[in-house]
Amino acid sequence: VKAENGTVNGTANVTVQEITQLSITDLAAEPNTGVNKDNPTTVSANITSGVALNLVAFFAINSQIPQYMLYLELLPLNGDGDIYSAKWDATEFEVQNETTSSGTPALTIRAEEFKTIEIPFYVVFGNITINATTEQELAIALFNDDGTLSNIVDMGGNPHPVEPGTTTFTPFAANATERRYTTNLLELLEHLEPLEPVTLTGTAEEQYNISLVKTQVPDGDYTVGLGAVDEAENNATEETTVSVSSTDIIPPASVTNLNAAAKGITWINWSWTNPPDSDFSHVMVYDGYGMWKKNVSGTPGGISYINTSDLCEFKPNTTYTIGTHTVDTAGNVNETWVNDSATTLTTDYYVDLSVDTTEQTVNTSETATYTLTVANLGTEMDNYTLSIDNVNGADIAALNTSTITNLTAEATHVVLLNVSDTSAGTFTVNVTVESTDTSVRDIVSTITNVEVPTPTPTPTPTPSPRRHGGGGGGGGGAADTDGDAYSDIQEIILGTDPEDPCDPDPNCVACLALTEAEQPKLTGKPPAAPTPKTSVAPATPAPATPTAAPTTPKPKPTPGFAALFAIAGLLAVAYLILRRKK
Repeated sequence: VKAENGTVNGTANVTVQEITQLSITDLAAEPNTGVNKDNPTTVSANITSGVALNLVAFFAINSQIPQYMLYLELLPLNGDGDIYSAKWDATEFEVQNETTSSGTPALTIRAEEFKTIEIPFYVVFGNITINATTEQELAIALFNDDGTLSNIVDMGGNPHPVEPGTTTFTPFAANATERRYTTNLLELLEHLEPLEPVTLTGTAEEQYNISLVKTQVPDGDYTVGLGAVDEAENNATEETTVSVSSTDIIPPASVTNLNAAAKGITWINWSWTNPPDSDFSHVMVYDGYGMWKKNVSGTPGGISYINTSDLCEFKPNTTYTIGTHTVDTAGNVNETWVNDSATTLTTDYYVDLSVDTTEQTVNTSETATYTLTVANLGTEMDNYTLSIDNVNGADIAALNTSTITNLTAEATHVVLLNVSDTSAGTFTVNVTVESTDTSVRDIVSTITNVEVPTPTPTPTPTPSPRRHGGGGGGGGGAADTDGDAYSDIQEIILGTDPEDPCDPDPNCVACLALTEAEQPKLTGKPPAAPTPKTSVAPATPAPATPTAAPTTPKPKPTPGFAALFAIAGLLAVAYLILRRKK
């Protein structure tokens, strides 16, 4: 410390603050495959800086077409260390003529809460040419959040004067080879490249007939990421790759509110709320054993029902379960089970008759035995009689009992049915059980197929060679010791061995019957086995996707002239840079 009258000694407290470098960590895109307009990806990361942030931007880049930047979104600034995120729905923006529906892609910047403006809007840089006679002039098109045009402004942030006649607006694309452009708008403006002009018409009294239209990008891999710059002019960029596929691979959400809306003694009606997915198609309904029963169509977010008659025959005081899977119009199935169980109401008297199998096949004179179960599903004790209707007149159709007495509630009794016939045919036998005290009854039907047994063929004996001759029995033919159909006398005359069945004929039955070790060895290689042909299963056709009904866009607020002045400084810089390049 220096004073006019000399030097004054003293102390001072100095606080040293460590400056942390700007960093972007934990960048992730979820999902990173199958991204499309119906399955957008959310890119998020943690951004840390030692000083205040000036800008945080999300970017999407086409890695296939000269790495043009498709989209740049300026995110609202949060505090240091916060999570920043942005959603990309696999679209690019086109400046489109509303009359001819022709357009060209453009670098689109989305700004929200830009300075004092809180209304989201889109900014597209470009050149405007009036009547195709004037020199191209740098301008910016401001589009509302719904894509409708708000204003085209000049370098002063004023609405561009319009003369009657034909006018063109040439949007710019940004070559995004270097990612720092995303956080340095001055460098970004230096690397803009004009695309195809869009023809528009208008007068001073009417709005231009152009709009900003979202278009699905081609399938493939795309680069998405976040960039940031702080007040110390540090910048950082992190990115990842997402795979875009126009094929829908995302199943709809599950049903909700699945419950028994109403029930009775022998029926239950279930209801549920369909998922809100716009491409929802139907619900697959299964019984408690996992067997598919019916597809129930419905509207997204609507209420659907299923009745007892669509499932099975219900019984009193019995618990039933259904399960559901949801399916969309592309055939994607949500494999998550949503189940519900409910119990039918009780009654005093109710009988149920079931059979272990309804059809058997036996041979003639054999007996087909069926096991019948009589169940008292009422709440009171009851007595029953059983009767038979022998429809086709089988020789035997009999029950081992025809009466059941004092069967208590929820108890069962087993009855056997025997059916047989001496002739082939099909025999139907119906069995009825009926309460002797009330009118409740039930019936089951059996079918017995009687067939004539197929006789077992007698096997043909294989001749065995006689290795050595025994004594000759009187009255028989000439001796043939080796069994080769040549008598011993014939072989002696021929000069062959009468004890070798393969001499003189190696192909005779006796020679071929010898074991492999006893047969003469053959030379040469066996023929190659034929190559089996591959069987190709037919391809399963993909389900058709119905065309979605058009929706009427809701009107949204448009940025006023305050937005024009908020970006006037940026426009002035852009003007100076681009004029210098000419």
